[in-house]
Amino acid sequence: MNAALTTLSREARNVPERNNVTALTDLLLESIFDDESSERQLRLTRMLFADAPVVLIPRTRPIFAQTVTIDNFLEGRRGLFGKCNSWRERFRLNESDAQDVNRIHSNVTTLSSSGVRGGSRMFDIFLVVRNVPSTRRITHSITVVYDEIAQNRSPITVFC
Repeated sequence: MNAALTTLSREARNVPERNNVTALTDLLLESIFDDESSERQLRLTRMLFADAPVVLIPRTRPIFAQTVTIDNFLEGRRGLFGKCNSWRERFRLNESDAQDVNRIHSNVTTLSSSGVRGGSRMFDIFLVVRNVPSTRRITHSITVVYDEIAQNRSPITVFC
């Protein structure tokens, strides 16, 4: 994990502290939504978010929410979210408190590939990141609230 943090630090060199959290969020979003994510980028994402549970919540059927590891999530994201032609982050909110905890809410819209029902879909990504002097950042949780492609596809059927 320290190697991953060093790599991220190297990439975010000479950038203010708040932008390191921005770089962490950007890396996660690109790993989730870019169909052309490099193996290096996916490996770095796995190392940085290794201890963070990923909670997947279908927006219209929250009863099907499930927690998975980052490895399972990155492997199964295409089966759950489908392939997208392009994506756009509509907004990002970053809230920090006195205990060095950052809460990030990012809203992403995707344009699905032709032939996939639904056209554009919306995702809300919530991160909770704690700044710790010794390891720099610890991601406590990742929550993804998403619009489903089809009602018969849920985290339970994709990851079990």
